[in-house]
Amino acid sequence: MSENVMQVEPCCYKTEISAIWGNMPKSGTEVFFTNSETQLSEFLGQMVWWLPGSEVTVALVHIEDSTLDMLHSLLGRMAVMDDGKSDWLIRKLNIIVQPRKSRERIEKYLAHHARYSVVTIAERDIAFRCLCIGNEKGNLLLTGSLNQSRSRSSEMLLLSRDTNLYERSMRKLHAFCHVKAPSGI
Repeated sequence: MSENVMQVEPCCYKTEISAIWGNMPKSGTEVFFTNSETQLSEFLGQMVWWLPGSEVTVALVHIEDSTLDMLHSLLGRMAVMDDGKSDWLIRKLNIIVQPRKSRERIEKYLAHHARYSVVTIAERDIAFRCLCIGNEKGNLLLTGSLNQSRSRSSEMLLLSRDTNLYERSMRKLHAFCHVKAPSGI
């Protein structure tokens, strides 16, 4: 980890988060703080482009409309890969939420994509928030407060590219999805 703890400001979060990501070693982890002006949907909108063609896992106690709007938008986008071919920006989306809190809204927003077996919704009693994005080229794990709406509260987030941390986290998150995922969406 770096010696300095970064405060990410809302005016330039895209530049500051990109700098954290770009300067982080392949197995690095960074902690940064925000004042909650930057929503999870904005982080999602930026971070999936770092690793196109990925499996994306979002674990939230409750999922808000702004996050669902962004996921819907990203699921419909294509990216040009390193080999010059086009592929879906998100190949697979896993959403893990508290039981019965959001299923109808999630299905409403993402039903079109679920027809193509791209979306898995798992209901699980969880008290954590994280975003995991990974493909054959790399991965990221973002965890912490992950506010979905703007506020003036301070929040601390951890961004990691560490493959071992990512894989250990994904083993547990995949187990949640496989055990609790209903048939269809």
